[in-house]
Amino acid sequence: IPPKLRNAYCSIRFVAEKGPINARVSTFKAKSKITGEIHIIKVLTLPSATTLIREDEPPGWEEEDVGATLFIRELLYLCSTQPERVIIDSFIMEDHTLAYSLRNTTTLQAQFTKQKSETEEKSESINIPKIISDVVTELETLWKERKVRGFGASIQMEDIYYDSSKQKYWLGNWT
Repeated sequence: IPPKLRNAYCSIRFVAEKGPINARVSTFKAKSKITGEIHIIKVLTLPSATTLIREDEPPGWEEEDVGATLFIRELLYLCSTQPERVIIDSFIMEDHTLAYSLRNTTTLQAQFTKQKSETEEKSESINIPKIISDVVTELETLWKERKVRGFGASIQMEDIYYDSSKQKYWLGNWT
Protein backbone atom coordinates (compact mmCIF):
# COMPACT_ATOMS: atom_id res chain seq x y z
CA ILE A 1 0.00 0.00 0.00
CA PRO A 2 1.48 3.37 -0.96
CA PRO A 3 2.44 5.54 2.06
CA LYS A 4 -0.28 8.15 1.35
CA LEU A 5 -3.00 5.50 1.76
CA ARG A 6 -1.21 3.68 4.58
CA ASN A 7 -1.19 6.95 6.55
CA ALA A 8 -4.89 7.61 5.87
CA TYR A 9 -6.01 4.26 7.33
CA CYS A 10 -5.66 2.14 10.43
CA SER A 11 -6.59 -1.49 11.17
CA ILE A 12 -5.46 -2.50 7.67
CA ARG A 13 -6.28 -6.14 6.95
CA PHE A 14 -5.24 -8.14 3.88
CA VAL A 15 -8.24 -9.71 2.14
CA ALA A 16 -7.07 -11.24 -1.14
CA GLU A 17 -4.61 -11.16 -3.99
CA LYS A 18 -5.44 -11.94 -7.60
CA GLY A 19 -4.10 -11.63 -11.11
CA PRO A 20 -1.12 -12.73 -13.13
CA ILE A 21 2.29 -12.71 -11.43
CA ASN A 22 3.32 -9.53 -13.26
CA ALA A 23 0.17 -7.52 -12.43
CA ARG A 24 -1.11 -8.57 -9.00
CA VAL A 25 -4.11 -6.81 -7.47
CA SER A 26 -4.12 -6.92 -3.69
CA THR A 27 -7.28 -6.09 -1.75
CA PHE A 28 -7.33 -4.80 1.80
CA LYS A 29 -10.00 -3.64 4.25
CA ALA A 30 -9.14 -0.72 6.48
CA LYS A 31 -10.69 1.90 8.71
CA SER A 32 -10.47 5.52 7.54
CA LYS A 33 -8.75 7.71 10.14
CA ILE A 34 -10.94 10.64 9.01
CA THR A 35 -14.45 9.16 8.80
CA GLY A 36 -14.09 5.94 10.79
CA GLU A 37 -15.74 4.06 7.90
CA ILE A 38 -14.47 0.72 6.65
CA HIS A 39 -13.08 1.03 3.13
CA ILE A 40 -11.65 -1.35 0.57
CA ILE A 41 -8.18 -0.54 -0.75
CA LYS A 42 -7.20 -2.00 -4.12
CA VAL A 43 -3.53 -2.01 -5.10
CA LEU A 44 -2.06 -3.01 -8.47
CA THR A 45 1.65 -3.77 -8.29
CA LEU A 46 3.59 -3.87 -11.56
CA PRO A 47 7.17 -5.05 -12.00
CA SER A 48 9.92 -2.44 -12.33
CA ALA A 49 10.63 -0.98 -15.78
CA THR A 50 13.84 -3.00 -16.13
CA THR A 51 11.90 -6.26 -16.12
CA LEU A 52 9.58 -5.09 -18.91
CA ILE A 53 12.24 -5.10 -21.64
CA ARG A 54 12.43 -8.37 -23.56
CA GLU A 55 14.16 -8.49 -26.91
CA ASP A 56 12.36 -11.64 -28.05
CA GLU A 57 8.90 -10.02 -27.92
CA PRO A 58 7.41 -8.10 -30.81
CA PRO A 59 6.41 -4.48 -30.20
CA GLY A 60 2.97 -4.00 -28.76
CA TRP A 61 1.18 -4.01 -25.46
CA GLU A 62 2.98 -5.73 -22.68
CA GLU A 63 0.94 -7.75 -20.18
CA GLU A 64 1.75 -5.10 -17.58
CA ASP A 65 0.15 -2.42 -19.78
CA VAL A 66 -2.98 -4.53 -20.13
CA GLY A 67 -3.13 -5.08 -16.36
CA ALA A 68 -2.75 -1.37 -15.62
CA THR A 69 -5.27 -0.46 -18.32
CA LEU A 70 -7.88 -2.89 -16.99
CA PHE A 71 -7.26 -1.71 -13.42
CA ILE A 72 -7.84 1.94 -14.41
CA ARG A 73 -10.81 1.06 -16.66
CA GLU A 74 -12.45 -0.77 -13.77
CA LEU A 75 -11.92 2.32 -11.61
CA LEU A 76 -13.34 4.63 -14.31
CA TYR A 77 -16.30 2.30 -14.79
CA LEU A 78 -17.02 2.44 -11.05
CA CYS A 79 -16.68 6.25 -11.12
CA SER A 80 -19.27 6.47 -13.89
CA THR A 81 -21.73 3.88 -12.56
CA GLN A 82 -21.30 4.24 -8.78
CA PRO A 83 -19.61 7.57 -8.06
CA GLU A 84 -20.67 7.50 -4.41
CA ARG A 85 -18.65 4.29 -3.89
CA VAL A 86 -15.27 5.56 -5.17
CA ILE A 87 -13.08 7.75 -2.97
CA ILE A 88 -11.52 9.64 -5.86
CA ASP A 89 -8.96 11.52 -3.73
CA SER A 90 -7.43 8.19 -2.77
CA PHE A 91 -6.22 7.33 -6.30
CA ILE A 92 -2.43 7.25 -6.44
CA MET A 93 0.29 6.15 -8.88
CA GLU A 94 3.68 5.65 -7.26
CA ASP A 95 6.71 3.41 -7.90
CA HIS A 96 5.03 0.89 -10.23
CA THR A 97 1.97 0.84 -7.99
CA LEU A 98 -1.56 2.06 -8.65
CA ALA A 99 -4.05 2.21 -5.79
CA TYR A 100 -7.45 3.57 -4.79
CA SER A 101 -10.07 3.00 -2.14
CA LEU A 102 -13.80 2.33 -2.17
CA ARG A 103 -16.52 2.57 0.40
CA ASN A 104 -17.15 -0.83 1.93
CA THR A 105 -19.01 -3.46 -0.02
CA THR A 106 -19.32 -7.21 0.12
CA THR A 107 -18.61 -10.01 -2.32
CA LEU A 108 -20.95 -12.69 -3.58
CA GLN A 109 -18.78 -15.19 -1.69
CA ALA A 110 -19.37 -13.33 1.58
CA GLN A 111 -23.07 -13.07 0.80
CA PHE A 112 -23.31 -16.87 0.30
CA THR A 113 -21.34 -17.50 3.49
CA LYS A 114 -23.64 -15.19 5.45
CA GLN A 115 -26.72 -16.86 3.97
CA LYS A 116 -25.46 -20.32 5.00
CA SER A 117 -24.92 -19.18 8.58
CA GLU A 118 -28.35 -17.57 9.00
CA THR A 119 -31.60 -19.36 9.61
CA GLU A 120 -34.03 -19.60 6.71
CA GLU A 121 -36.43 -17.02 8.18
CA LYS A 122 -33.71 -14.37 8.53
CA SER A 123 -31.85 -15.19 5.34
CA GLU A 124 -32.02 -12.83 2.37
CA SER A 125 -32.19 -14.95 -0.77
CA ILE A 126 -29.60 -14.45 -3.48
CA ASN A 127 -31.14 -13.45 -6.79
CA ILE A 128 -29.14 -15.29 -9.49
CA PRO A 129 -30.96 -13.65 -12.49
CA LYS A 130 -30.18 -10.22 -10.94
CA ILE A 131 -26.51 -11.14 -10.56
CA ILE A 132 -26.33 -12.18 -14.22
CA SER A 133 -28.17 -9.11 -15.53
CA ASP A 134 -26.05 -6.72 -13.43
CA VAL A 135 -22.71 -8.29 -14.38
CA VAL A 136 -23.45 -8.68 -18.12
CA THR A 137 -22.45 -5.07 -18.90
CA GLU A 138 -18.94 -5.56 -17.51
CA LEU A 139 -18.59 -8.89 -19.31
CA GLU A 140 -19.67 -7.28 -22.60
CA THR A 141 -17.14 -4.49 -22.10
CA LEU A 142 -14.33 -6.98 -21.52
CA TRP A 143 -15.43 -9.12 -24.48
CA LYS A 144 -16.15 -6.42 -27.08
CA GLU A 145 -13.81 -3.57 -26.25
CA ARG A 146 -10.82 -5.32 -24.69
CA LYS A 147 -11.17 -8.53 -26.74
CA VAL A 148 -10.61 -10.52 -23.54
CA ARG A 149 -11.53 -14.14 -24.14
CA GLY A 150 -11.73 -17.18 -21.91
CA PHE A 151 -12.25 -15.18 -18.74
CA GLY A 152 -15.39 -17.07 -17.69
CA ALA A 153 -13.46 -19.84 -15.98
CA SER A 154 -11.40 -17.34 -13.98
CA ILE A 155 -14.35 -15.43 -12.49
CA GLN A 156 -14.83 -16.41 -8.87
CA MET A 157 -17.57 -15.50 -6.39
CA GLU A 158 -15.16 -13.08 -4.70
CA ASP A 159 -14.90 -11.18 -8.02
CA ILE A 160 -18.58 -10.26 -7.93
CA TYR A 161 -19.35 -7.42 -5.54
CA TYR A 162 -22.66 -6.49 -3.99
CA ASP A 163 -24.02 -3.20 -2.68
CA SER A 164 -26.85 -4.10 -0.29
CA SER A 165 -28.14 -0.53 -0.06
CA LYS A 166 -28.74 -0.35 -3.83
CA GLN A 167 -29.16 -4.09 -4.35
CA LYS A 168 -26.65 -3.99 -7.20
CA TYR A 169 -23.99 -6.47 -8.28
CA TRP A 170 -20.90 -5.74 -10.38
CA LEU A 171 -17.81 -7.51 -11.61
CA GLY A 172 -14.56 -6.47 -9.98
CA ASN A 173 -10.94 -7.55 -10.40
CA TRP A 174 -10.90 -7.02 -14.16
CA THR A 175 -7.17 -7.71 -14.30
